[in-house]
Formats: sequence, C-alpha cells, structure tokens
Amino acid sequence: MPPLPLPVPFESVALLRSKSTSTSWRARDPEGLDVVVRVGAELEGWRGIPLARLAAALWDARAVTAPIAHERAVLERLAGPGVPALAPGYGEQERLLVTSWIDGAPLADATPLAPPRGRRLLRALLEVTARAHAVGVVHRDISPSNVLVDAHDEARVWLIDWELAATPQRRPFGPVGTRGFIAPEQLALRAQPRREVTAAADVFAIGATLYYALTGRVPYGRTSLAIVNGEPLDVRAVPEELRSILQAMLARDEAERPPDAAAALALLDDRDTAFPVVRRPVAMPLADLLARVDAGDVVTAARGLDAIALNNGAGAALGYAYLAARLGDPEMAATLLLGAPGDDPLRTAIARHVTGLPSADGARDAASPCPRTATLHAEADWRDGAWVAAYQRVLPHLDRTLTQDALRHRVDALTRDAETLSGRLEVAVWASLLAVTTPAGDARGRYEDLAIVAYPGPGHDPLRLADHAFVVAAGGRLDQHASAVARVLAEAGDYGAHERLGVLLDGFEDDVEARCASLVELGLRAAIDDALAQLPAERWRCRARLQLATGRRDEARVTLERVHGDARQSPAFCSVHMAQLIQAGRVDAAVHVYDRAAATLTAEALARLTPLAGLALVRARQLDRAETLLPALEASDASSLARRVAALVRRSGVRAE
Repeated sequence: MPPLPLPVPFESVALLRSKSTSTSWRARDPEGLDVVVRVGAELEGWRGIPLARLAAALWDARAVTAPIAHERAVLERLAGPGVPALAPGYGEQERLLVTSWIDGAPLADATPLAPPRGRRLLRALLEVTARAHAVGVVHRDISPSNVLVDAHDEARVWLIDWELAATPQRRPFGPVGTRGFIAPEQLALRAQPRREVTAAADVFAIGATLYYALTGRVPYGRTSLAIVNGEPLDVRAVPEELRSILQAMLARDEAERPPDAAAALALLDDRDTAFPVVRRPVAMPLADLLARVDAGDVVTAARGLDAIALNNGAGAALGYAYLAARLGDPEMAATLLLGAPGDDPLRTAIARHVTGLPSADGARDAASPCPRTATLHAEADWRDGAWVAAYQRVLPHLDRTLTQDALRHRVDALTRDAETLSGRLEVAVWASLLAVTTPAGDARGRYEDLAIVAYPGPGHDPLRLADHAFVVAAGGRLDQHASAVARVLAEAGDYGAHERLGVLLDGFEDDVEARCASLVELGLRAAIDDALAQLPAERWRCRARLQLATGRRDEARVTLERVHGDARQSPAFCSVHMAQLIQAGRVDAAVHVYDRAAATLTAEALARLTPLAGLALVRARQLDRAETLLPALEASDASSLARRVAALVRRSGVRAE
C-alpha cells in the first residue's frame, strides 16, 4: 500500500514503516525536535463485515478500530524507562501518535551478540517487560525489530510498537505477533482469534528474541509446523550459561514457562528457580456460556468460548455463531457456522434463523428441550408468518427469561401500528401468555388489556388458541364475557385436550373453572400449578381435573378419596374418577365404577359417562359390551371424544373378527 501522507505541521525526515493499518515516519516537529509520527488508516472490513460491528460487544472497540488511540493509552500507563515517551500536545487526535525519537538501532541489526552482552540485554528487556506485566499489560509482539538498543549504552533498550498490547481494560483483536517469535499457544490457535493471551506469551517472545540475538536464527523456525508438531528446541548454538534460562522461557507448554517477566528475572538471577505453574483456565460448558449470552453478558461468554476453542474449535464456532445471531449479525453468524459442521439442533436453528431456510426436521426441532433452539426456530416462524408453529415451539419454555424476552419483542413489533391491533389473533395469544406468566402489576394489566383489545371474537382460529387465550386473559376482569366464550367453546366441543385426557366437561361451576379449563387447552402448566395452589379444598372437581391434566394421577386419587357424602354419587365425580382410573391403567376398576353408576344415575346423567365407559371396555378387551354402547356413542353430537371412541370400538371389533 502507498504510505499515508505525513500531516502538517511535521517535516519529513524518513519513512520508517508502511503497513495496512498505519505509516510511521521520522520527522521534525514545529520546534525542530526529532520525533516519530505514526499516522493511522481507516480499517476496512473482513469479508465485507466491518470489524467494528462486533467489537463493542466482544472486544474493546477502540482497540479494534483505533489501534493508535489504544497504543497512546498504553504508553501513558507505562511512562518510564524503556518505553517511548509521548510528545505533548497531540493526545486529542484519534489517528495520530507522536513520540520522541530514540537514538538506537533495532536488535535485529546487532546480531550475533557475545554471551555477556546477551545476558545484559536479556536483563534489560525483562526489566522493561516486568514493569508492564506488573500493571496488567502484555505486549504480544516482542521481536528483534521491536527492540531498540541504545547506540551509546548496550545495556539500555527500548521496547516499541505497543499497538497490539492487551490490558485489563482493553482486549485487542486477534492472535498477533511476528512469525518465529509468537508463543505456541497463539500459533496453534490462529483460527480462534479471540483467545486471551497471558504474560507467559511475552516470556516466550523475549526468549525467542534473545535466541535470535545469540544465534541469528529463530528457535523453532519461521513456520508453525516445527513447534506445533513437537520438534525439540536446538540449543547447541546457545552459550552454555544461558541454555537453562532459554529452555525455560521457550517451553512449548505455557504452564512450564515463567508466568511473567518478573519470574524470568528471578530465574535469571537464580533467586527462585521454582516459579509458579500457570494453569490453563478450565472451559465452562458450552450451554453455560450460551446462557451468559442469553443473559446479555456477552463479554464473559466470548472469553469462555476462547477457552473452549483450545480443544473444541467446532463447539466454539457454534457458540460464536449463536452470539453473532443474538447480536443481530446474520452474515457473521453464517460465516462462523462454516466452522461448526454437524447436525446439532442448535446449528440447524441458527442456520434457519440467519438464512431463512426451512427447518430440515420441524417435528424434532419443535420438541427440542433447549429453549434457545426453540426460540430461534420460533423467530424464524414469525418471519415466515407461521405463528401457530411458533406457539408450539415456545410453549414448553414459557417460564424461561429468553422466551419471555422474545415474546415481548414480538408483541412490541406487532403493536407498533395501533390501527392494526384490533382483530389480531396473534397479538391476543402472545399478550395473554405474557399476562399469565408476568407477576401481578402494571405490566400484567397492560398485557391483559392488549389481549382483550386484540381478540376478534370466537371462531376465527381453527385451533381456538385465541378463544382460550381470551378466556384466560379476561377471566377475573370481564367475567361474563369470558364465561360466554367458554360456553361457546364447550358447546362446539372445542376442549380437545380434556377429551384426550378423559376429563369430560359437563359445564362449568363458575368463571374460575372455565379459566382453568382453557389453561389446560393452552398447555400452560406453570399457570395450572398456580391455579392449583390457589384453589380451596372444596373445589375438588376443578382440582382433580387440573391434576389429571398435568399428569398428577396419584394426587388426583387423593383428591377424590377426600370427597364424601352424596357428592360421590354425582355424574361429575364418576366422570373424573373413571378418567383417573383409565389414566392409571386400571380399566377394570373404571368399568366397575360405570356399572355402579348405572344402578343409581338417570339415563341422561349416565349418557355423559358413555364415552369413558366405551374407552375403558375397549382397553379391558370387553369388546362385546363395548359394541352395545355404539348406538349411544354414535347418537352423541356434543362430544368429539364420543365419536372417536365409537370409531375405536368399530375398529377393535373388526380386528377381533
């Protein structure tokens, strides 16, 4: 690239370095003093994706998009011997760094060094770096070209070019450094650009720099293959008095190296050869890190994904793809998915979410136990206009914060235009779900109001989701309206979940029971649990029905055992009791309850038990008796369960023949 121009009012002396991010000049300032001026370039995107798009979330944005400003902050932090001094008066310019001129030569020009001079240089370099490590700064690019040796004092050095340094406040982008001097933990992870580097990487780079200064060669070669493949370090050309320190500093495993420059200094002076062992961080489970993403703690999640990348690059790529999708960057997510092959349900969900492609296995995805997978698919369903499919996906995860947030965003998107709010089935359903799952307060009241206003009236939704949602949202506020809708549903036989469970509806005692019946139809288990906790003991019929609907057969049995007196002879008791016995597999006992009821109930009351009786007789293999109930079953037009049981009796009779 052509060098960036030197800005006014500096006078050029010589071009020192030109690269894609900046140009460095030796120049004179307006007062005639020699300085080094670095001019930064506008950073371009990678594969068309600007680096700044995710920088604010994953790394420090200034360190990624403004490396010169980052280096200025580092030099201010390290002001002192061995570090370039900032020239005053230029701190407000984002892409201009001005430092005093250093009268020295790169160490690369002074090789090979005699052993005594090499030892003095090593000490001087470790002292400068130890001061940086003490305040949490890691240089990350120590090499012979970034070490200047004083022209008049060979024991005095400067460490320059701090733009890639990592600090506690700023976490620069990518694994960086000079080939041949980069620590192996960085070399082996070049495909995972966000792993946090430790001070041990600087120790390796200093050791490699001294090795080069003594021998004229880099320790493991300028490619990554030698060190990654485990080839031994050749120390035959290294003076014997420096072999042990270099072997320690150049250890492949960072846990076997001095953890920082101060520990390396102690080893050089034989003050403490038993330096502490650095342990690699233990990677958090991927699911836990994705939960951090869901909670909005993306910085912690990104750093944890770096640790996963040590042993599981595909898992880290999947995690980063999910992070990019949640940050609203589908291009980045799609790119990262290329590094996460396989048929993981989360990968499928992310791919569908960011590409718009249909799900390959909708049934499996809908039944996923993972709320984030279900939510991603639900968001894709919303984009495709398939809100009923989205309902089936989010229903099992309504109690999760991630699902709640997704529903709120969906409702907000649907209600931005007030003119289209009325008559929106989807708004009525989502708002009612939020009303049920939101603690009592202003927010709950707002969602109830939304559900009521958006409800278009019964009969518009083939699955009657909006009708049952209205009964739930309006119950307790518009009792008469909610009860009227519940009666319409009962008369139309639109309580399919109750019939599948064998809990036949024979009317409602009051609005509470109607609301509970619709909770069952909507599948809102958590809301059913709340209703159970609030029901008084005497509400045995509603309690037993809810217990059966949530699979609590033993609790339902206990509830029925506590019913005494004439209530045990009522059709309602016999109906719930038979349903409980059938669910428990005690079909012979259910038949016995029916026979006993037949001796006391009127024909009209007994007719309400006929579907359950037919079901129990078929399961008890009493097909002849079941066939005697066919006329009554076929004559019933109030219960879809009666029609299904009639068909079951006919099929069972044919199989028996």
